[in-house]
Amino acid sequence: MRIILDPQRRDDLLEVVKVGDTLVVNGEPFDFSPIGEGDTLPGSAISSAWLSGDVDRINGQLVIRMWLPNP
Repeated sequence: MRIILDPQRRDDLLEVVKVGDTLVVNGEPFDFSPIGEGDTLPGSAISSAWLSGDVDRINGQLVIRMWLPNP
């Protein structure tokens, strides 16, 4: 899994735990295991204020963009 962090000015706290193809973001799990090779899950289909774009699986690896709070 490759997580690309996009800095954003905000004072929130962020806690991320990776378990296989699941990310637990501030206690809320997001299971990306159904995403197949070459598939894209549009960011608009994900109900999270922390994910900042689409989720892709490229060469077997999930590519996820997330906001990184920067106070």
